[in-house]
Amino acid sequence: MCCSCRARSIRSCSWAESSNPRGGTSRNSSRRGRLCTSAAQPPCRPRSVSPTIWWATSSRAPSGTGSRPTTTGRRGRGTARRTAPAPRPRRRSTTRWLNCSSGCPFAEPQRGRSADDEERAMRRRRGYVVLAMVGIGFGALAGAYYGAVRHLPLATPVRPARAVPAAIDAAYHCRDDVPLAPQLEPVQIDDGLRFVRGRFVCQRPGAPRPHEVRFTFYRALGVDGPAPAFVVTPILGGPNEVARLVARDLARHGYHALIVDRRKPRDGTRFEAWERALADMVADRRRAIDWLQSLPEVDPARIGAYGVSLGGITTALLAALEPRLQVAVIVMAGGDLPQVIARSEEGECRLLRRAHGLGDTPSAAEIEAFETAARRVIRTDPLRFAPFVDPRKVVMFLTRRDHSVDSASQLRLWRAFGRPEAWSLPTGHYSAIIYLPLITDRARAFIARRFAESGPGPHRDAAIRLSSGTNRTATGSN
Repeated sequence: MCCSCRARSIRSCSWAESSNPRGGTSRNSSRRGRLCTSAAQPPCRPRSVSPTIWWATSSRAPSGTGSRPTTTGRRGRGTARRTAPAPRPRRRSTTRWLNCSSGCPFAEPQRGRSADDEERAMRRRRGYVVLAMVGIGFGALAGAYYGAVRHLPLATPVRPARAVPAAIDAAYHCRDDVPLAPQLEPVQIDDGLRFVRGRFVCQRPGAPRPHEVRFTFYRALGVDGPAPAFVVTPILGGPNEVARLVARDLARHGYHALIVDRRKPRDGTRFEAWERALADMVADRRRAIDWLQSLPEVDPARIGAYGVSLGGITTALLAALEPRLQVAVIVMAGGDLPQVIARSEEGECRLLRRAHGLGDTPSAAEIEAFETAARRVIRTDPLRFAPFVDPRKVVMFLTRRDHSVDSASQLRLWRAFGRPEAWSLPTGHYSAIIYLPLITDRARAFIARRFAESGPGPHRDAAIRLSSGTNRTATGSN
């Protein structure tokens, strides 16, 4: 019988060991994969390698089994017996063996496992457990990230907007006798986006002197022909990083973005300085819209505004007073500014409170007296102009744990605006930065839907043409 494939006939078996005249043995072939050509059964095809006790591909028995005697011929005919050599010591039992018992093909692999193999397997199992736990954790965080956000749809029936009185409209314009002649710097490129910095001059009626307005214009990426444009207003303090993030996001998605720098009060301890700064910022942005509509690359019928924090308050004012706006994205803005200032933790607001006698822990009577005095002076308030807002044009992002722009004032402004579409975030003022991707994504979806619903506006075929033809050529060639 063949000792390797168990064939009954060994004459044609390639694994058989034949006797020689000297009593020794010789194996016809020991290469793994040779087929048995026995006529008694079909040839065996090696499927895999498994540890058995019959024969080793390396011509050695498995480690730990010792030597095993094998018969190289039929007994009783003078054939010699031979004992296989003892195996060499090995670090691990990795010898693979052939098994072809009962005339069947080679059996499925069964690898001998050592202590090192068990340790590696245990490490793999631990790694799988850790990966599973990390995946579950990320899933829970993602669920909490999106699950805690509340969507507030537009209230129906939609509240109609009132017309802006002419006296109020005139108070928030730049004077016509001050020419709009922006001075532009050379074009720059930032992360594949082209932008240009510039400045122009604006003066409101009744203002003692004109003031300079600085801006940065980001051109839409990959757009041929006129495209929508947005006026972006920065936050109260620090660099304009948030405004730049918003502007770049808009530019990458096919919208021009014009960042108009904020205007802080000259004297932050007086209510009059705050009122003047708020009114100037509204007039500055209306003048910036005049310039945007004069550019050939801008669609004059699709103009929007975008602002965060103080920029959101300014955008809320612009949504009420500027009829050319089709979209207003208002992030973390509140109404009743005297109340916002009285409760805000911002340094500028604390400075104003201390200048009027409020300490770090004022009483309710002191806070009420402060708010009453502020309301007599600060008239440029989104809550005052809320009846002039069309709620269909507005999307708001509210924060439920805000101590810079009081959450109650945000809800109050949302209700006064006619309950427009809004998203309520479970964060504070500065921690809302973790939701910036969600804010920009939801804002773009609203913008696209709003422009699709509004259709061609009244200014599409009648763009405002101003005298700055050289500046128009300079920006159009970028």
